[in-house]
Amino acid sequence: VYKTLRDALLSSQSKPQTSLREDIQDAITALASSGRQVDIGTLNLILEDMQPAFSMKVNAQIHTLILRGLSSSPTYQRLSSIAKWLSSMPGKPGRVKPSLEHWHVYFEHWLKVTGPFRWNPLVLVVGKMMKGHCPPTIETFGLISRKVFQSPNHSECALELFDLLASHGIPVDPSLITLISDGIADRSSVADAVKFQETYRRRQHKHAFDETFNIERSEQIAREWRTNGKGSA
Repeated sequence: VYKTLRDALLSSQSKPQTSLREDIQDAITALASSGRQVDIGTLNLILEDMQPAFSMKVNAQIHTLILRGLSSSPTYQRLSSIAKWLSSMPGKPGRVKPSLEHWHVYFEHWLKVTGPFRWNPLVLVVGKMMKGHCPPTIETFGLISRKVFQSPNHSECALELFDLLASHGIPVDPSLITLISDGIADRSSVADAVKFQETYRRRQHKHAFDETFNIERSEQIAREWRTNGKGSA
């Protein structure tokens, strides 16, 4: 099957380079969107041939196309496929390390998946980001906090996440606590947000709670997030 596709793509070499690039990108997008193992296998063969056969580099943009294709179907199975692809990127042709944009495809897809909450896969991905020298940012935590608020019990859902992070030795970033606390204040009350903070303190996680953290600070960071798309605190 791949030989037929390869021959078709090679025949495109008589076209302008831009047209060949578009044909290859279209093939990559279609195969990734399928998500079937046989098509992922074909996708890997294309990556191996891109430099020697098509004189094209496997770059970050190519991997973005693949990840976006994989995320076209909002299922847990695709979520697993995205995580697997991200982890294997440095070992594929081009040796591309996942960027923050690549990792965020995972979190954006995760927001679209419905059904019971499964925090553990997300925590493992956060751990991989940190080990891969691409730590989560305020934007990452903004995506995570949105998932918390898909739960009917925001506080318990957030605390469960914090427990898992702590169990994997991952620090609970103050900006995540800030975003969630502000969201609780917005959706419920300031009193519930304060209760959430106090409960977090009582959990006595390994990671120090920022004692300067308060509702006013929470609202400030959240306002920056809503206005600018990312915090500057």
